[in-house]
Amino acid sequence: MLKIKGIKAKLIISLVATTLGVLVLYSIILDSSLKNYSRMESERTILFLGQNASILLQKALFNQDYSEIKNIARSIILENFDFLVIYDNITSNTAFLEDKHDITQSFDMVKMFENKSKFEKTSISIRGETYTRYIFPVNLPALSKPLGYLVIGISEERIESQLGQITYRLGIISVFLFLTLTVIIYLLSNRIVKPLKPLRRKIGKFALGDYNLPSDIKTGDEIAELSE
Repeated sequence: MLKIKGIKAKLIISLVATTLGVLVLYSIILDSSLKNYSRMESERTILFLGQNASILLQKALFNQDYSEIKNIARSIILENFDFLVIYDNITSNTAFLEDKHDITQSFDMVKMFENKSKFEKTSISIRGETYTRYIFPVNLPALSKPLGYLVIGISEERIESQLGQITYRLGIISVFLFLTLTVIIYLLSNRIVKPLKPLRRKIGKFALGDYNLPSDIKTGDEIAELSE
């Protein structure tokens, strides 16, 4: 069994081990909190964009202004959107489509929007990959059915990849903090242990009968008092 000798070594190892444990625990808690916050912020952004776009689309869909529909769609597309669909419910046609991976080919548009007049968020699986699909109806109070629908889809794998970046960056920061604190602990332990070396020599001489030993330890603490 490995034996640790010396106050300095024991002090450094105990403090470093404690620091590492605290950092690991703090990193796990912080990582979880940051991921939850990031996911919630992403959700808020999508809801904000979708709700505002559905209001803007009312006039464009009512007037069948496909050019304006395209402009509205382009203004809300984010890089992490895997697909965005604007469906004209009056003519039963797709007014706008942005699909990075041909995901919407598997959608039955008529069935998907049937009897839907409220916002819906669902999880769907396509070709072995999970997507979160947000459906925003474009309603006019005077009409019995929605003018159309705005559909936004995001891959869960993409979301997890983005959240993984948080863990990676947090890990780098944690390692940097650990190394910095280790250096600080080493320097502090040197400062604590350094006065003990001359004190040990004085105690050795004292044990041999040399009682005329001036104190040259000027740390101003209990160690200085003991040396006197």
